[in-house]
Amino acid sequence: MKVLERNYSVANIAQLVDTTSIIFGFTLLHLAYVFGLVFYRLYLHPLAKFPGYKICAASEWYEFYCYILKGGQWGNEIQKMHQRYGPIVRTSPWELSIRDPDFYDQLYVTASTRKTDMWPRGREGNGFDDSHHLSVAHDLHRKRRKHLEPFFSRQGITRIEDQIAEHVMKMDNRLVGLSGSGSIIPLDHVLCALTGDVIGQVSSGTQAGLLDDTDFVPAWKDLMIKATSIAPLFRCFPWINKLLQSLPASVMNSVYPKGIANMMLGETGQRNIERIKLEIASTDKDMSGVSVFHHLLSSDIPESEKSTNRLRAESMVLLLAGTLAGAHTLTFVVFYVLQNPDIEARLRAELEPLFMDYPNRMPRWAELEKLPYLRGCIKEALRLNGLVGNLARCSPDEEIRFNQWTIPKRVREAYVPFS
Repeated sequence: MKVLERNYSVANIAQLVDTTSIIFGFTLLHLAYVFGLVFYRLYLHPLAKFPGYKICAASEWYEFYCYILKGGQWGNEIQKMHQRYGPIVRTSPWELSIRDPDFYDQLYVTASTRKTDMWPRGREGNGFDDSHHLSVAHDLHRKRRKHLEPFFSRQGITRIEDQIAEHVMKMDNRLVGLSGSGSIIPLDHVLCALTGDVIGQVSSGTQAGLLDDTDFVPAWKDLMIKATSIAPLFRCFPWINKLLQSLPASVMNSVYPKGIANMMLGETGQRNIERIKLEIASTDKDMSGVSVFHHLLSSDIPESEKSTNRLRAESMVLLLAGTLAGAHTLTFVVFYVLQNPDIEARLRAELEPLFMDYPNRMPRWAELEKLPYLRGCIKEALRLNGLVGNLARCSPDEEIRFNQWTIPKRVREAYVPFS
């Protein structure tokens, strides 16, 4: 009996030793892999010759630290790198940042110059991978974007100009009515309500009525902010968004309240798509001119491009970009114009002749775009206004020259728009 107990103890010890050895071996292998990967990225990678912080070249964890733990300071950190190292810096193991306004037209080119793809990792975790904005392949992006041109091309904008003007005049009437009341209304809430009403009507034919609300629905802007503020986290950990989207809304709201914003936007888009499909199926009338999604669902594009899931992603992009980006740009330009009396006076003088008969007659965009100072203010606002993320591109087929540097194919490059 004692012999059996002794043999059993020896067997247990041997098994424990084997388990410990396996864990230790896997740990050593993992450490060797990590050190080997870091060594490769720092010294053997095609981007090893480019300047920048070594920690950025080694991993993306510094980007995570600046985005998440330092409260969205990654853009400022990139600026510091440019100030220290020059116009081109390496910001991750596979990404370069370029700060040179003369290079802008060489990076963002048309198909006739060269193909440019979306960097696949740049779209991970957003929840709208199937949208035109996040289509990886150049040809697919071009095809999907072409389907939107009837509404967002120059001719398309001219066609819906009266709809936009109607919402602008409603906003103006609301602000005139509040004049002298002593009410304090945040400008960004007003402009977010304006852009939300416009994009809602243009994209799905809905009348949200945000401008009719007493306080301009501040919850609408809060929803937009929440939906974009979690983008860096989802970019660093794409699996989190997939996990959250699988949860019931009540559970998500208690586990991660910010995540409910993406879910609400997605559900809103899905309801609109399903409603529009029913509207088209129940009539023989041509409804392609009602909204973007009426147009897409009435067109002859492949059925896979009309799926509810894909158009749901498209809807989220249009709502976010059409609402928040537009409102931010408008808030930015209005603030700086009003903060600089000389700029305001010059802009008012240029606009005055066209607004002599307002509100009986609203100036047309064809007239407004001929005003050089107004056009300059708009372009400067678009240049300097912050983005949700950088507009990174990669060239799948050609190397790119920047000063004395040769940027390899399939490397992600982004232009930094700060002066």
